[in-house]
Amino acid sequence: MVQPLTIGDPIPAHLQLTNLENYPVSTIHLSELKGKLILLDFWSTWCGSCIEAFPKLQQIQQEFGDSIQIFLVNSYAADTKEKVEKTLEKRASKGEEVNLPYSINQSLLGEYFPHNSVPHYVWINSENKVAAITRADEVTVENIRKLKEGESRALHTKKDLLDFDKSIPLGVGDNGTPSSNFQYRSLLTGYVEGIGIGRSGKQLTPEKLITRIFKFNIAPRLLLRSAYPELFSLPSNQVRWDFSRPELFDTETFDVSLRYKNAICYDLVLPPSTVDEVKTAIRADLQRFWGIRVDSSTRLAPCLILKEVKLEASSFGSGKTVTELMKVLSKAPEFEGFNLINETNYTGNMQVELPENFQQLTLKDALRVLRQRGILIYQSKRPLLFFTITDKR
Repeated sequence: MVQPLTIGDPIPAHLQLTNLENYPVSTIHLSELKGKLILLDFWSTWCGSCIEAFPKLQQIQQEFGDSIQIFLVNSYAADTKEKVEKTLEKRASKGEEVNLPYSINQSLLGEYFPHNSVPHYVWINSENKVAAITRADEVTVENIRKLKEGESRALHTKKDLLDFDKSIPLGVGDNGTPSSNFQYRSLLTGYVEGIGIGRSGKQLTPEKLITRIFKFNIAPRLLLRSAYPELFSLPSNQVRWDFSRPELFDTETFDVSLRYKNAICYDLVLPPSTVDEVKTAIRADLQRFWGIRVDSSTRLAPCLILKEVKLEASSFGSGKTVTELMKVLSKAPEFEGFNLINETNYTGNMQVELPENFQQLTLKDALRVLRQRGILIYQSKRPLLFFTITDKR
């Protein structure tokens, strides 16, 4: 069984290049080249960046002459002699003839220097030891000169993950990288048993910026609420929900019996971000996955305007704020169809006792009752923003 070689390992005496072309001999042991710097360029005919690098390699070979030797090495069985020759002839027809020696069917050499991506460069120093394993960026005249002069020069080491499965998303099950290495990730799944229902949280930097938010086994509409919280605080007649699957998002028709079928888990990892930046990221995910968008328009709408609160006519203390009172009034049947707008600057609390039959009063009588209690509301129209949230194209 072949033991792969790594940096610092001596080249086995039996290791050789066979099927050589553009070279005085067809077979040579690497040990015969001791005293030279050897550069093995593992490439393939389907690798465009490999082929684009040939002119640079040829220039390097010419500059250093006999003191180095560059070999183009094919370890893939599919790279037949005919394929390789056709590739090189195509380059020659463009005025870029490649005279570097090349060697095909080097599966054994591929076992000694395993890799799953090309180009893959193996540097063997004059002592016939592995000096470096790199990508193309490290193959420069300066680096070669320093290595030839015996200067210890740290080159970035190319380390291919041989067990990496490109059919599995990066980081899933630590495929390719541990999950702790994520700098940005947006993950959306269906219901996951055993991690709780409705759990949510976030992770912050010392500066209180958000680096992660998570929501486990929630109704999708709650993710929508995280993205557009301001829409959920508007009067219901200012927001229209128009979904092809209302059971997912419509606040009025959500069916609890569909919780397990429709629940989602959402986990967002991102660079330190503000609340608004996080909302923008969630909105983008909602649009990508469900096609959700928010349309808006301004139009004149009938309103009930809270114009004045008379201190002498109301009882103030530990009661409701103006905002809280407006919410109570908005639920009254007589106020249906109107937007309640507070145009006062009052910020204190008020204690207002409404008659038991307030819900049955006509609008005219309801306004009179409020006026008697120092709360002056009148009808008018105001330009208001109206929103439609939809997943329809």
